[in-house]
Order: sequence, then C-alpha cells, then structure tokens
Amino acid sequence: MNHSFAFQHSEITFEIPDTARVFQSAPESKIVDVYTSVIKHLLRPLGYRQSLFDLAKKCKTACVVVDALCPPDFIDQMIGPIVKTLHAAGMSHNDILFLAAS
Repeated sequence: MNHSFAFQHSEITFEIPDTARVFQSAPESKIVDVYTSVIKHLLRPLGYRQSLFDLAKKCKTACVVVDALCPPDFIDQMIGPIVKTLHAAGMSHNDILFLAAS
C-alpha cells in the first residue's frame, strides 16, 4: 500500500506493507500571529509548570540559544518577547547571553 507523508512543501510517497500500522500526525495549522504565539509559549514553556518569567525570577543570568540558520526576521520576532520577559523578571542586558548555533 502506498502512503504519502508531508515533507517540507510537498509529499513523499512510500510503499508500506499492508500489515504495518501507520501513524501520521495531523498537519499543524499555520501560525498567523507569531507575537501572540510566542507570548503564549513563554507563559507555558514546554514541559514546565511555571512561566519563563517565574523561572527567570529565580535566576541571576540567562542564556538564549538561537539557531544561526533560522531566518533573521523569525529570530527578531522571537527575541523581543524573550528579552522583555527576562527584563521584567529583573535581569539587565549584561545578565543575558545569546548563543547562535547551527
């Protein structure tokens, strides 16, 4: 049996035996408002029960890791809310380290 899987902007088709069970995640909806989405995830980081603000209040410094291969406009949209949250938690510019990695 042939199954098509989403890949980047197209699909890839595989022939998979009929006896195999195939699990395919639902396609994610496109994020229309990036700023709102970033704020929502800062309030509830993956796997944490506290917001970034609450976590940052307990720390003296922070390291923000950025994917160096990510488009610059996307990074700009992400960094602003993160830095504002860290500043609101009491950190200064000198307390925040940015690490660009690929």
